[in-house]
Amino acid sequence: MALNFSDKNDIIVPTVAGTTYRGQEGDDTYILVSQEGGAKVSITDTEGNNTIQLPEWSKIKSVVVAKNAIQITCDDMTVFLSLIHISEPTRPLYIS
Repeated sequence: MALNFSDKNDIIVPTVAGTTYRGQEGDDTYILVSQEGGAKVSITDTEGNNTIQLPEWSKIKSVVVAKNAIQITCDDMTVFLSLIHISEPTRPLYIS
């Protein structure tokens, strides 16, 4: 399943396992929170200056960086991020 968001600056909290979240245009903020049962979600957003926020209690277990994607595993959640073109420094990804 895929959920498409607007071309505005959306705040998105991925909560449904097996879902692809598409931020579209705009400077979107993704808030990653723990999920039960080892949830896996995907985020696709190649437009705008996007931000990923992890709550202060989150524990990052691993980060894998590929040419044009990032995989973050924290607590009981794995997120596959196809967010940016890493070769394009004009499109930064902020993780806070």
